[in-house]
Amino acid sequence: MPVRGPDVLQIAAPPGTRAVAVALSDLATAVPFDQSDRAPTYSLGVGIALSVAFVWSFSGLIFRHIEAAEPWAIIFYRSLGVALGVTLVIVLRYRRAAGQAFFRIGKPGLAAALCLGTASVLFLQALHFTTIANVSFLVAAHPFFAAALAWLLLKEKVTHRTWIAAALALVGVLLMVLEGIAFEGGLGNILGLGAAILSAGYAVALRFGRRIDMTPAVALSGILALIFSAPLVVDFRISWHDLGLCLLQGMVISAICNSLFAYAARSVPAAELTLFTLLETVLAPLWVWLAISETPSVLTLIGGAIILIAILGHAYSATRRPSKTVRSGPFPA
Repeated sequence: MPVRGPDVLQIAAPPGTRAVAVALSDLATAVPFDQSDRAPTYSLGVGIALSVAFVWSFSGLIFRHIEAAEPWAIIFYRSLGVALGVTLVIVLRYRRAAGQAFFRIGKPGLAAALCLGTASVLFLQALHFTTIANVSFLVAAHPFFAAALAWLLLKEKVTHRTWIAAALALVGVLLMVLEGIAFEGGLGNILGLGAAILSAGYAVALRFGRRIDMTPAVALSGILALIFSAPLVVDFRISWHDLGLCLLQGMVISAICNSLFAYAARSVPAAELTLFTLLETVLAPLWVWLAISETPSVLTLIGGAIILIAILGHAYSATRRPSKTVRSGPFPA
């Protein structure tokens, strides 16, 4: 949350900031495979997931400042940043064994990469065919999709408190976007729904591969999105300003956050993992308000408060009574 000091506006550290620092240090340290496969504790995983959502929430503000780049060019250069950023981390971490790290992710890693890469493309394209409100509401349903997929494929049980928190958060999102929801833009709504389902699939695929380092899947997702978007880019020319913002979002925010998200997935069930990311929905309008004075509506503030209560309340109760771990099983053929 923002706090005002004597002379400047300061941003208070989010829950789990120390957890992210520890995880980043771990991801950047060269280690053998047997050590890289160690999972964080459940509480640490929750802290990482919340902090990832905090950092992700700045993405909207970054995209708002892109001046002239076309949508497919934004996806292309952002994906380039993701691929380069995560690959660099993997090379620094595994050195000569970096190639082996990619092969170790197997089918779960390939599924995760395909889901994340495609979801990123669908999400950004959905924004051009329907309202931001519609897309935000559809994507906010992905904890329910994650819960269903995890139960069907992993036999991962979802607690009553998780269902309640997810439902409460969805109500909060509905209030936040209620004024902007439009009963049109059918293609955009379909793309947004697809992004939500694939985001859930990404979390479940990470849970399948929870016993190994799935960070290479993030790099592969960037490569897949890069290959998919390249033929559709009308003009590759881009200003240094817009290129810098695309690379900032891809190489720094998306690369680091998705790598940490994959790390947290080793300990946190898919439904809860996706639920915690809804913190981004609360914070994104706040940064826009502080940066460009776009005042949020009363419904946005009420909805945001409901989401915040649902997420932080669940995180507090869950860490006091950690969920049982789920063993990874064979990935569906």
